[in-house]
Amino acid sequence: MPLLFPESRLTAQLRLSGLSDEEIMEHVYVNNSFQFPTRRKIRGVTRVILSRLDALSPELLKVLAHGPSDLARITLVYAIMKTDKLFRDFVSVVYMPAARITSGRIERSDVDAFFRMLAEQDENVASWSEKTIEKLKQTAVKMLADAGLIDSTRARHVQHPILSQEFRALLKAAGDSAYIEVLTGGDV
Repeated sequence: MPLLFPESRLTAQLRLSGLSDEEIMEHVYVNNSFQFPTRRKIRGVTRVILSRLDALSPELLKVLAHGPSDLARITLVYAIMKTDKLFRDFVSVVYMPAARITSGRIERSDVDAFFRMLAEQDENVASWSEKTIEKLKQTAVKMLADAGLIDSTRARHVQHPILSQEFRALLKAAGDSAYIEVLTGGDV
């Protein structure tokens, strides 16, 4: 799934307003909030978003719902890393080393090497089609760009996020200070 930032922000706001997951799904469908063509697509995407939101503490949920856009996007990336091992590994193995360098850049070869390594380590991944792997590569890089962690899907220069002390404290309180290092390239 892509980053889905506007949809995630709206869903976080609905959750904070006290709606249940079923009420959120119904609200999104009735109001056509996500602009998806079918109820099935809306339900699928909403379930993924709700799963991501479940990974957030109440304080981090508020950051996603109402915080500054850049910090809300980083909060969403954090939630995705907590719920999607493939993306967490991608960020750790591909993004983090590039973020350690002042003028870091994610090369296409870095992305290719990551997926090659996965295929060598996991026979399930090795059985994926080239089309599936290409789509995963595109989605992972686009998520980094949409989150503001790289400048674009073409140039892929790392943009170092500025994490406030308050935000770092929220991650530490959640027992996830390691994610600070991953997101910043080592700036704990």
